[in-house]
Amino acid sequence: MSTVITKAGEQLIAQKIGAGAVLSIDTIILAHIPDLDVSLPVDRDQGKPQQDHVVHEYAIPEEFKGYVNPNQVVYSMLLGSEIGNFQFNWLGLYSSAGDVLVAVTHLPVTEKWQTDKASNTLGNNLTRNFLLQFSGAKTVTNITVEAKTWQVDFTARLRSIDERERLNNRDLYGRSCFFNDGFSVVKESGSYVLKSGAGYVEGIRCVLNADRQLTVSALPKNVFLDVALQQQGSNVVPVVTPLLGSSRVDYMDGYNARHYCIKVAEISAAGEVKDVRRTEAVTSDLVEYLKRRTDNHANRKDDPHNTLAKVKALLSSSITNASAVMIATPLAVKTVYDLLLTHKNANDPHGVVAKVKALLTSSVISTSTTMFATPKAVKVAYDKGVSAYDLANTKINKVNLVVFNSSGIYQKSPNLIAAEVIVTGGGASGGKLYYNGAGGGGGAGTSIKIYSAAEIPSSVSVVIGAGGIGNAGNGYNGGDSKFLSQIGGGGKQSHLYHSGGAGGVASGGDINLRGSGGDVGDHDGAGGAGGASYWGGGGLGSMDESINYLHGFNGSGGGGRDEVAARSGNGGNGVVVIKEFLKG
Repeated sequence: MSTVITKAGEQLIAQKIGAGAVLSIDTIILAHIPDLDVSLPVDRDQGKPQQDHVVHEYAIPEEFKGYVNPNQVVYSMLLGSEIGNFQFNWLGLYSSAGDVLVAVTHLPVTEKWQTDKASNTLGNNLTRNFLLQFSGAKTVTNITVEAKTWQVDFTARLRSIDERERLNNRDLYGRSCFFNDGFSVVKESGSYVLKSGAGYVEGIRCVLNADRQLTVSALPKNVFLDVALQQQGSNVVPVVTPLLGSSRVDYMDGYNARHYCIKVAEISAAGEVKDVRRTEAVTSDLVEYLKRRTDNHANRKDDPHNTLAKVKALLSSSITNASAVMIATPLAVKTVYDLLLTHKNANDPHGVVAKVKALLTSSVISTSTTMFATPKAVKVAYDKGVSAYDLANTKINKVNLVVFNSSGIYQKSPNLIAAEVIVTGGGASGGKLYYNGAGGGGGAGTSIKIYSAAEIPSSVSVVIGAGGIGNAGNGYNGGDSKFLSQIGGGGKQSHLYHSGGAGGVASGGDINLRGSGGDVGDHDGAGGAGGASYWGGGGLGSMDESINYLHGFNGSGGGGRDEVAARSGNGGNGVVVIKEFLKG
């Protein structure tokens, strides 16, 4: 099926654009042209067909005119079952105001018949859309209504999106690439199993959610994956089928779906499996994997830009070089030693070796010009140079504080050098009233740790432990707060009678602090104070009926009930504080 703008239509469009006038297209002409070859290019010089070939003229309603984008407009025709009977193989877009055939489409002969009530024969409904494309089409046609979805054929567009996505992946992963053990074949208990995992075949992402048993008969055999994008309902999904045989090639099935066949394993006559997949050890995402690979090679010896190469450029084995900025190699020291040994005075009871050893120094701050530097001195100087170089390139220009009072997600800053993370759990609430004053709740534990930027993922789930809720009963323990492997343990509720609750413990930090225990209750009626956390003291125990100051804060314990209070104090909710050290 071919569509063109006629030369007369092209002239009319140019005329309207030049004059700033509106191009009005109001009719679609249907005709049946005898002996029309739709495979040939459309003649742009043609005009309206002769009248006896015209089978129908359709007046285009305004609501059937819409724009797709500033350079594309669509005109639609809806022929109901009351229209017919005729055949057509020619469609023309016509401007009656200018008496100009603007565009033409040739198509295979199409039947249109109407409903015949006498014979109870149903007619058909036809919809045809005429897409017109040229620069400024929306403006010159004065079409201000966006095209409806039924007016645009999205099939080709969706297929092109699928293909473009496949080709993009093909550029990244090549013919095939599997992650870790995904789609590997292993022998387990005498059977062959295709392992779960993920990979790409010709840019199509393949996922096997669970291990799959393979039925293998006579050996030897090769194991292939047959991968295709196939229609399922209104969607197109990747379908992966394991196949056995000696060889497989890509092919097109009867539904015009391309199948890609890739060999993943060879099973020998003895039953041994040879993995022939192309694999990469991707465990998170591709960018993180490539970054890790790059970081692992950051100090390659052959990298002219790294620190090692710069230090090597300063090494010298010369024993006559008077430079104060070069670094002596062990060879230079040995050369001097050998020269001294050669000229040793036989009558010298101390020998050259002893004299040279007396002149050796491992100091890196000595300014002596008569001493000899040991390899240790060179190594220390090298290490200090590397450290200074790294520090110069990672200068801390900013400190940023991130505080979590409730659970959430921490997003690592892009310029992070290091971070100090303080994790404190929730404090316990005050204890149950026994006779007189009750014990205070225990304060939460606190974990403190210093991280380098590489040790912190791009995003981290932060859990904040809730403080125990004060009540007229035993009270409650505080919850644990967490950041990676750090845990700030919640404070503990008080025990029987007047005793205070135990402080929470912490783990996973460079420093792990236990929270303070709650104070015991007073026999005279006052409740015990809550235990302190890293951030300060706990809630106050009192004989006053007001409970506003009974509550703990930032992981400290709640105060115990006095003999007249309605309930004990709440433990303070936990907190996570992240101090980020950033470079400019």
